Amino acid sequence: MKKMRYLLCMLLILLIQTLYGQTKREIYSIITGNGGTDNYYCVRNSSGEVKVKFKWKGTRANVDNKFIAELSDPNGDFSAPVKLGEITERGNQSDIFEIPFRLPATTDGKQYKIRIRSTSPEVIGISDPFEAHHLGNADPLQLNNFQGIEICPDSEGRTISVTGGTTAAQYKWYKDGNLIVGATGSSYTVTQTGAYSVEPDFGRCAGSMRSNEIQATLPGSATSMGIKIKGDATRDICSGQTLTLESEITNEQPGFTFTYQWYKDNNPIPGATTATYQATEAGTYKVRSVPGSNCPMTSAEVKLNARTTADLLKIEGGETQVKCTGQTITLTTKLKDASLTGTYKWYKDGTEIAGATANTYGATDIGSYYVTLTEAGGCVIKSNTVAITNRSGVNAGDIKWLGHANGEVVFAFPYRRPIIELDIPSTETLTVKWFKEDDPTNILQENTTRSFQVPSEGTFVAEVYDACQTKVSAGVLKLQIKEPSRYIPTIGFKQGTSPCGSNNAILELSSLEAVIVNGSEEKKTLVPSTDYDQYTLQWKKDGAGVGMGKELTTTRSGSLSVYRLMVNGAFNSNEVKLVDIKLPTAVRITTNTGVAELQDKQALDLIPTLEGDFQQELFTYTWNYRKDDSQPWTLKKEVTTEADKKYTIPATPYKDPAFREAVGQYQFVVKLKTGEVSIGGDTIDLTPYAQSCGNAEGVISITYSVSYDGNEIPNTLLLSGEDVNRKWMLPAQWAGAKVTIYKQTGEIVYQANQYNNDFPNFTPPESQRGAAIYYFYILEKDGKTENGTITLLQ
Repeated sequence: MKKMRYLLCMLLILLIQTLYGQTKREIYSIITGNGGTDNYYCVRNSSGEVKVKFKWKGTRANVDNKFIAELSDPNGDFSAPVKLGEITERGNQSDIFEIPFRLPATTDGKQYKIRIRSTSPEVIGISDPFEAHHLGNADPLQLNNFQGIEICPDSEGRTISVTGGTTAAQYKWYKDGNLIVGATGSSYTVTQTGAYSVEPDFGRCAGSMRSNEIQATLPGSATSMGIKIKGDATRDICSGQTLTLESEITNEQPGFTFTYQWYKDNNPIPGATTATYQATEAGTYKVRSVPGSNCPMTSAEVKLNARTTADLLKIEGGETQVKCTGQTITLTTKLKDASLTGTYKWYKDGTEIAGATANTYGATDIGSYYVTLTEAGGCVIKSNTVAITNRSGVNAGDIKWLGHANGEVVFAFPYRRPIIELDIPSTETLTVKWFKEDDPTNILQENTTRSFQVPSEGTFVAEVYDACQTKVSAGVLKLQIKEPSRYIPTIGFKQGTSPCGSNNAILELSSLEAVIVNGSEEKKTLVPSTDYDQYTLQWKKDGAGVGMGKELTTTRSGSLSVYRLMVNGAFNSNEVKLVDIKLPTAVRITTNTGVAELQDKQALDLIPTLEGDFQQELFTYTWNYRKDDSQPWTLKKEVTTEADKKYTIPATPYKDPAFREAVGQYQFVVKLKTGEVSIGGDTIDLTPYAQSCGNAEGVISITYSVSYDGNEIPNTLLLSGEDVNRKWMLPAQWAGAKVTIYKQTGEIVYQANQYNNDFPNFTPPESQRGAAIYYFYILEKDGKTENGTITLLQ
């Protein structure tokens, strides 16, 4: 019985299992790729179909059933599935089913899923996540159009990007061959120099698709691009010339497009935006270029210096040339630099003369002519312009004497005849005839020279003619040449010697004046001292000859002697009477107070004392004043006629500006009088003595002092203030006290047994400038003692 129950239970279980297997349907064991660890897909455009495999469990599907394979997004989401393929199949529990399909071209991810869905009835099975990539043609990537980059100063970096090859959802970036962590986009911002490359991140499908390598450099590095202007850094350019400035890219890299901007003197030239520039002016030039999106590049400067061509090429013969009837004038060029070469072109009235290409030209017509020389480099050198005319272009009224009026009397000396010269404002070739007015047929000189050295006295005439011998000058151009009628010599004591207080004196010819008498008029001129040797100079003492020449050394005797100089035995100089004249040996100046100081509301007398044996009546006496050595002396007072020669500085209050204006230097000057004076009954001209003997003088410097009328002992001094604040001035009751001043350390800095209001008498050291300085003091007088502190403010 028990066995029977057991068998029935087993049959029931088998029956239930059979019934369940026929009713539950399931899609399972979905295999992607090659299954197992190789469950990924890697396809290219050239690849064929791939498959997904699965199994069916349970009752077979209906006759009209289809199995459909659908692809999720890269993250496994089926909200927008992509149909891959389908098969018509009912399914069974023993077979493995396959659905062939082609991956979409955009497939690129690592978390895809495939969903197998039956349509009748609807059953869904979903695969495990898998990796799938469509590699397209699997072409290597192209980075930044193969162009290297420069990292510009002060920039946030330069962005490089994938510009060709296989497209991927993510990328791997490399610097100097090393993976850049976190860089997965199709572009990357470069902030450091180095070698950069990129490859698509196809995970397990990765292959040989890494891009080209580009270089990121700093501007100006050895491998970076640059720009320069070809040729020399300094060149010459002349007027009318065009110089081509051509730029050149150094270390040029392929694929770049360049923009340009030229500059002159640091200013952009409008429209100058190509690789070359046609320069027509002097200046400093440079070019700036931007290669694509790279850093701007600026060339070194090229300096074009203006070449001065003036006077390099000249037509000789003068600016105006006269062509006589039927005459041909040959115009000849001259080069300042014989090494200059080029092509000549002649012009008449601004028009080029056909065939005139030599360095000379025969002009047969009147007009304006010039020539140019064009050098191989394009510089055009232009000559002066010459006017060819059939008559002189000189205006008769413009012909004058150089340095003289027409008809003027001109000095001549027997030993040196003057050169007279015409002033004609023209370079035209002219002929000048020279003759005496009273002998016009005797031509003394006839040539193109405009000057003439006269051979003798007389009236000389000049006539001017052009190249065709037509007279150009008008009227009578004449000068009267005359030799001196007489001379006026002047003697005096030799400069640098003093006849005063000395037994010897040197006399000299100090000037010699020549006089021409023309009717009732006289004309005078000084004979140069270098010409004195042309004259006979005889010295006479009291009428008797004592020597010859320009100088005479004399010895003073006990009696008065009179000296003169005779020139050429006919002309006498002024007379010099040799007498014994002495100057004061010293001048001392004292004051009525005994000190050279002004005091508040007190007058000060300056008293001169003259030492030596001298004649007071022969001198003038003056007081001069100046503030200091940097100023000139000015006259303060003339005291010659006063018996008392002192000078009084009036009493002035300290606070009156005049008080300080009176401080300075005072000079007392003793100087010989000029003109005639009577000495011992003889009339003597002191002028020569005054010119040679000099002065006697004394100087005194006047300062000032200020007394303190307060009762308190000051405890603060301002070193930059007035005396009353700058000096430590004591009240009257402490005048003449014994004073001791010392530092906080006890070091004595000042001590006086009788204080004279003169502290501080020093300059504080540099290290203490600007700081307050503290001192202690002790006052002692008449058995009394006072102490306290002083603060010096700077």
